[in-house]
Amino acid sequence: MLNNPNLSFEKMLEVMASGISIVKYLLILLVILLIYLYRYEIKLLLKYGVSDESIGGKFLKIIGVKKTDFSKLEKRDLNDKVDSMLDKFNKSTVDFEIDEQFCEEEDLLESANDLGTPNFRSLKAIRNSNTIMYHFVNDGGAIHNFCINNSEGVAVSFNYENRIEANATGYIKFELLDNFNENKFNFTLVCYDEVNNLHQINYEYSLSDNKLHSTDRLLN
Repeated sequence: MLNNPNLSFEKMLEVMASGISIVKYLLILLVILLIYLYRYEIKLLLKYGVSDESIGGKFLKIIGVKKTDFSKLEKRDLNDKVDSMLDKFNKSTVDFEIDEQFCEEEDLLESANDLGTPNFRSLKAIRNSNTIMYHFVNDGGAIHNFCINNSEGVAVSFNYENRIEANATGYIKFELLDNFNENKFNFTLVCYDEVNNLHQINYEYSLSDNKLHSTDRLLN
């Protein structure tokens, strides 16, 4: 087409310019495509730089991208991610240890409070007619000088007269009177703990499941 003698010089320049424009657009599209295809490698290069092992000098650092050992860059990137995850894990472990220490302190406080009052954990409960023998072990603290306020229709007594030691086993005797027809009853135990604090403990006994529940009130 350019060898056509009928074409003027201006037309030839116009055709050449349009061809150059097409080539330029194609090159731009090619560069965009290459950037998209090698976006991960480019990200590694921007993050860590061109490897020093590339063949050539300063000039080849531009064209020597193909010579860069991307496996080493990928390994380095993976190691950085692992280190970051381990760092986050270590921080979360520290937080967990702090929370665990706090929980242990709370448990110690609760244990110290439990030692001030008895905890009559059930071993077995035997009912015979209108009598219930509630056998227990005292998981709480020792008490002394205690007295019992019975509820109406039930007589409550311990096999201990004045003192119940920690870890002691024994029984509470419940005698249901003829006029009692409830599924549960309440009674109150007033006692002194080992440091002579006076407690009032309200108990509720359930006949349906033979469970003894309590709430403690410190009087002094």
